Amino acid sequence: MWSEIEYEERTSKERYYTDTKGKEYYYDKKSYIPHKYDYRIDFTTKVEITDAKNRNLATNSLKSGYGIKVATNTTYKISGGNGRSPKYTPTIEAPDIAYVMHDWEMTHIYKTQPKTTVLTSNGAWNFKTPVNKLSKTNSDVIYTDRDMVDGKHKIYVEIRNIKVQGRNLCTKNEASITIKGNMYEDYTVN
Repeated sequence: MWSEIEYEERTSKERYYTDTKGKEYYYDKKSYIPHKYDYRIDFTTKVEITDAKNRNLATNSLKSGYGIKVATNTTYKISGGNGRSPKYTPTIEAPDIAYVMHDWEMTHIYKTQPKTTVLTSNGAWNFKTPVNKLSKTNSDVIYTDRDMVDGKHKIYVEIRNIKVQGRNLCTKNEASITIKGNMYEDYTVN
């Protein structure tokens, strides 16, 4: 948040002398009235979680064992000033790191997927899931564990190092996915 002060110039007549005949002399007196305008910057991060087929997991469930994709888009808005545009715009730099944390353990063939995944940059202000080293097909997913119980599971997304005038800021978001069923339900043996 920052403030700007703008001064309004006002002129008034001020008497400075009266002669012996009673004639008054005036001068223009200038005064400056300060007006303070407050501004703020609000950062918003939109988090979209999809499955490998790009189905939105905010409205769809996922079977355990399959992977999720996380994509973010951070925007900002300058507000305040009672309708006056700011004369000064602070230096704002895009974030340089984002990560996802989840609340499940995932071990696959003696390999463990970390609970924290650093996202890759997808253009300024955007991040996405990187290619998972456990994926045999080089998929950009975070796997859910095959034995996850049905229900909601939390995901935390943090965007860090948004720089405003050299100060680092971050956005923190919480989302969830719904697990319903298991990936083995999709396999049939004849």
